[in-house]
Amino acid sequence: MLGCVGCANISTDRNELVCHLEEIEKRKTECVAKNLSPELKQVYTSAMKEGIEKILSNYNPPKYDGGKYSGEINFCLNANGGIDSAMLYKASGHRGLDVAMMKAIKKTKDIIAVPDNECLANSFYFNQLKLYYDQNDMQL
Repeated sequence: MLGCVGCANISTDRNELVCHLEEIEKRKTECVAKNLSPELKQVYTSAMKEGIEKILSNYNPPKYDGGKYSGEINFCLNANGGIDSAMLYKASGHRGLDVAMMKAIKKTKDIIAVPDNECLANSFYFNQLKLYYDQNDMQL
């Protein structure tokens, strides 16, 4: 089952993908996804759902083999709403599933349309985004 969340965890742990760390101090913003108003959270959630649909339009699922799999890919967006970097954070246990998801992400040119609202735009730009997937995303 695919899922995606924006998180405010920006760390230097080697297992975490750091999104534009060098620019965070320059912007000195308090705008992060968890501090958005309810209206902006709804816009954020809708934009991420559209982004997932764009990724899925480039996804070629492997055939399901009866196993249980669960993986996570972390990625950052660039200032234009496209993929800046992506990292397989947790392998699912099925190499074909992991590769297919990474290919779909890398093939997707624009994940979101960059919003005019600075806080909302910063929430997409500075926060690591996570794509969760499992065996339900495989072809029966």
